[in-house]
Amino acid sequence: TIVFEGTSLKGSTLQMMGYIPQDGQWSIFGGTGQLTLARGVVNHKVVRQTNGGRMYKINIHAFYTPLGASTNCG
Repeated sequence: TIVFEGTSLKGSTLQMMGYIPQDGQWSIFGGTGQLTLARGVVNHKVVRQTNGGRMYKINIHAFYTPLGASTNCG
């Protein structure tokens, strides 16, 4: 899960799922706040690894419908 801070998406999250190899992709299968019903992919690459964990470079490619957006059908 990624939690956004200090942006127009503050408090919103992206829910992700996937295998955690050195480099690869995670699927975006939802979110909360402004990112409800998000879909997409996160490409990730390990840029630093220590005994305490990993630091990733991520590129987010997502589609979502902003809350409060209206659509016309018909």
